[in-house]
Amino acid sequence: MKSALAEDSHSAFVFNCSNGKGRTTTAMVVAVLTLWHFNGFPEFGDDEIVSVPDAKYTKGEFEVVMQLVRLIPDGHRMKREVDMALDSVSETMTPMHYHLREIIISTYRQIKSGKTEKESQQLLLWSLQYLERYIYLILFNTYLHLEKKNSWQRSFTVWMEQVAARAGVYDILNQLGFSEFENPRDTPLARLRCRWQQQNIQSLPFRGEFI
Repeated sequence: MKSALAEDSHSAFVFNCSNGKGRTTTAMVVAVLTLWHFNGFPEFGDDEIVSVPDAKYTKGEFEVVMQLVRLIPDGHRMKREVDMALDSVSETMTPMHYHLREIIISTYRQIKSGKTEKESQQLLLWSLQYLERYIYLILFNTYLHLEKKNSWQRSFTVWMEQVAARAGVYDILNQLGFSEFENPRDTPLARLRCRWQQQNIQSLPFRGEFI
């Protein structure tokens, strides 16, 4: 992004995945946050894009998210900036797309309507993956703030290992769930390893087994 903008300050960045939703949205928010760190953050109003049902949760105020907010430096600001980036991206989408904060709770609410146990488990996995993605965006924004003075010489991956892990972030990610409604310990999907294994079940054939 830096080199492209140096050549042309009006450069456009295009992102695309298989259905133009999950990974595309994530990449767009990452780009927006990065651009704001380059050029300065815009003035934010007090209004947020929220739905009427489950308004608290469509604002991303899940207990596990607020636990992270209390853990990281200036956590409320880190979350607020991610929310504004999500809102700005959402405004460019059609009604067929979704707002990440809203899809977390709406997917979780669909679990009870699952026709089979397998379908319900898939919905739970998706809702946790959306929640995890939201948490990672807040962590990425925190990384951008804390590493900015060194021009981001340390990668986000290394920062997660050397800084976030020591702060206890992986303790949160390994007990991920909707504690407002259930005990996360009641499902194996609360653990990072289990979620990762589940999302890779449909990958290409391989020899050996996961341990």
